[in-house]
Amino acid sequence: MTVENPNKWNDFHYENFEAVASYKNQDLSNNSLAPFRVGHKNSFVLTPSFEGQRPVALSNDEVSNFRNSTAFDIVLKLYFKYWTKIGAVKINKELQMACYLKVPLSFGGKSAEKFESTKCDN
Repeated sequence: MTVENPNKWNDFHYENFEAVASYKNQDLSNNSLAPFRVGHKNSFVLTPSFEGQRPVALSNDEVSNFRNSTAFDIVLKLYFKYWTKIGAVKINKELQMACYLKVPLSFGGKSAEKFESTKCDN
């Protein structure tokens, strides 16, 4: 995951950054990330890791659709606080955003399709 700062003058300092992977409105796993700064006209790469097993309740139709799919829809929910300075004024904000991902599946030894990157805007 890459956080970009297109701003020409301000750095952004991110705190309390949490990423939650969700499927069918059911949270699967979450990951809290260490505070970081993104300088002006720069980017910062994050590598959240999601692991574990969590049962997800699916109807018979959903199970059938899932088995016939080549990808499944994951929502990556992001919650974070950031601050920046404009002159001598420090501005604090809290934001939430969601990124809609298509995650490729692999079955029976078949390799999954290539994962396509997704741009998320706030």
